Amino acid sequence: MKSKNKLQMSHEVQSSSRKQTVSVLAIWLSSAALAIIIALVIGNALGDRAALLGGTSSFAPPIYEYEGETVQPVDAWHVSLSGQTVESITSAIESLPRSVSSVSLYLRSGEKAPEYYSPVYAAVTGRLSAGVSLPEVVDLMHSKGLYVIGCFDLNSAHLAGSSAGSALASFETALLCEAAESGIDELIITNLPSGESGISAVSSIFKAIRAKNASIVLGAGIGYSVMLSDAGASSLLSYSKFADFCAVDASGARASGTSAVAIVTELEYLFRSYPLRLLFESSDVTDRQTQADALKQLGITNIQSHKLTTITTAPAG
Repeated sequence: MKSKNKLQMSHEVQSSSRKQTVSVLAIWLSSAALAIIIALVIGNALGDRAALLGGTSSFAPPIYEYEGETVQPVDAWHVSLSGQTVESITSAIESLPRSVSSVSLYLRSGEKAPEYYSPVYAAVTGRLSAGVSLPEVVDLMHSKGLYVIGCFDLNSAHLAGSSAGSALASFETALLCEAAESGIDELIITNLPSGESGISAVSSIFKAIRAKNASIVLGAGIGYSVMLSDAGASSLLSYSKFADFCAVDASGARASGTSAVAIVTELEYLFRSYPLRLLFESSDVTDRQTQADALKQLGITNIQSHKLTTITTAPAG
């Protein structure tokens, strides 16, 4: 009788153990299935969101892959250097709204000479670049309590891999290092390529600049047309690996009537997901303020009007 009871007890224990195992397995499978369903729902939502922006879910890279630092947002106003004197620049600074704490200087546009007097440009080309002394202007602006940002159009990276590209890169690197040594707080490099070899060339230039001024903040201004293309996501991630921050450069948009708000609307997901700055143009002070107010209503506060332009067609937004 005792032996029978022991067998019954053993059977009951085994049966109970199997039931517990089945219950645990069922719970695990249910949890796994729920996790898969949630992932599919989120994935479809992101895909639908990206589709609304004219792309696919791969258009917006995962936030954890973006390596750009979160730089303090600015509301920077453009101050022109072209054809100016220290006196006229002083007057321009004093005419800015009292709330302005940062200014943007367009140091070089396209393939033109620098907008300031550059000893490097004079030594390499044998021609004088007319203009004010950049260190003097930066000192002036710092004395007014302003944070100074310089924008520079790069051309050599579009010729990466060629002899001409290497020669031009040496020249442009020397110009940028000269600007970095002026005491300027931040440099944003614009007119950037989206190809792998071009991005690698830009990375080398950033390293050279930091060798001259380790404390300078360096930004990568990626063209908005690139950001709207299939290369947008990969370009953003690539530049974030070595730039302190990335910006969407809307150069050329305002001249055709496209406002900064229209560009942000097209790239809304990226601006909501990443600490991007917007570089935008304006036709005058009123246009600048109107666009800035509209951007702030959308929650976009990291903005920089980096040059003036002429609107040649009716505004599109």
